[in-house]
Amino acid sequence: LPRDVDARVRYGRFLQASGDRDEAERVFQAAIGLAPDAMAPRRALVDLWCARNEVTAALASLVSRMRVLGGDDPDVLAAEGKLAALQGDLRLATERLTACLAARPDDADACYALGVVHGRAGAAEAAVSTLETAQRLAPHDPSIREALARARFARARDLARYGRVREARTLLEMTVEADPAAVAPRAALADLLRLSGDVALGEAQVREMIRRDPDDALARRMLAAMLAQRGAMEEATHELIAAAERHADDWTVWA
Repeated sequence: LPRDVDARVRYGRFLQASGDRDEAERVFQAAIGLAPDAMAPRRALVDLWCARNEVTAALASLVSRMRVLGGDDPDVLAAEGKLAALQGDLRLATERLTACLAARPDDADACYALGVVHGRAGAAEAAVSTLETAQRLAPHDPSIREALARARFARARDLARYGRVREARTLLEMTVEADPAAVAPRAALADLLRLSGDVALGEAQVREMIRRDPDDALARRMLAAMLAQRGAMEEATHELIAAAERHADDWTVWA
């Protein structure tokens, strides 16, 4: 192992990202032993333990020790924010993570954590904005990309309910582009397009759903409805029959 603490933290994070969490934990612990007052290895260990989505006495003790050693260091604030989020205290989590980012605006992990907290609190607009910042800071992080897609989907549903169809459509299109295999956002986009009069574009989205999964009964029902809407009753009937043949034991196909 390298003697440099920062190098050990980077190596441990590499191991964690590669799935070797046990070895990453040993590397972080060794880094703490090498520099007991350093916050970076303790923050890395907090991040690792928080990823287990479990509040333990060891985690709480580690965060408390960081407060004693580091005061309002950004790593301490991030650790406290993550622990508070795990404990369900979203107000404290927001406060601590916001303070961390005020001191260290380029902390992608803290930005990601704050975006997730905003989403859990029902603040979809803040979640989208924060996670977009996190993605700019760490454009290749799959966790951030997935969280941003969920936040955009939630925000789009809110906008649609408020009648802000154009904004909802833009967010759904961004969500579908970021994760083409996601069914729910594409279905929502297709439905929104149909309801706003863009039936042909909505139909294209539904056909893409069927191309990806020919057994998707919901997509075939949606396509049948769109075909019927433009008067293609024979094609609509064909799609319903195809759905029924693939899901003979599902009576909702005919609902």
